[in-house]
Amino acid sequence: MSLSNNVDLKNPATKPMQWSSDHSAFKYWDKTKGEQKEDGTFTGANIIVALPLTFIVLDTLSTIRGYSKTDKCGYYSNEVRDLKKEILVVKNKTGECEKGLYADIIRSEHIKGAKYCQSVYIAHKESETLVIANIQMVGSCLSAWIDFRKKNDVYKGAVSVSGFEEKVNGKTTYNEPIFKFIPVSETTKKEAIELDKILQEYLVKYFNKSKIDQVTQAPVEFREFRDLRSKDSLGKEEIISTVEQFNPQDSDTPPQEYETDDLPF
Repeated sequence: MSLSNNVDLKNPATKPMQWSSDHSAFKYWDKTKGEQKEDGTFTGANIIVALPLTFIVLDTLSTIRGYSKTDKCGYYSNEVRDLKKEILVVKNKTGECEKGLYADIIRSEHIKGAKYCQSVYIAHKESETLVIANIQMVGSCLSAWIDFRKKNDVYKGAVSVSGFEEKVNGKTTYNEPIFKFIPVSETTKKEAIELDKILQEYLVKYFNKSKIDQVTQAPVEFREFRDLRSKDSLGKEEIISTVEQFNPQDSDTPPQEYETDDLPF
């Protein structure tokens, strides 16, 4: 917010979800859950979203997520549409860690543990009503999503995740979600379009607010997404639909680190 731009932005997305290989399901951080503290606030907790999850893709942006083992906190950055032209500012709780074009900074020692992430805004049903949410496609989820998008135009139907597939990478065993393309009714599609109008109105304001001075640079070659897949050890647990305390070992990027004015969440 500033003197000339006094709009207090509120992201219309209800939750930023991530795939949890440990639970073979999506999860999101809810700061209003968990144990109640003396000041009346709560410690926060992960909410596990049991499968199946069906959603309509509204828009896709790019950002940085990850976890710093040195600082013991998550990385986050602004969201952009064009990785080759738009500057990313990567931060964690210690402050700004790196700044520049994606290809120039992703291998930097200053952000070791940071990963490419597709921020997918979706419409999905919650209590029989379509709402806007967000899925952070990162880690063990990203490769499956990239492969799925190569074969399907996600804007022409809906996406369903009803199962997962066990994968092995060296000594690491992890679970990837299985994405399926399904048709969507015209009625539901029209509802999703109305939600996307709300989202796009927000994104216009978000990009105006977070606009960074751009430095003209020659186009850079984009690195392969598959090289950035998380290789952390991921276990297996039964899928649940309940509240649990956050375990920083269960995620590369603790969700509570997302709460900052530099992000649309």
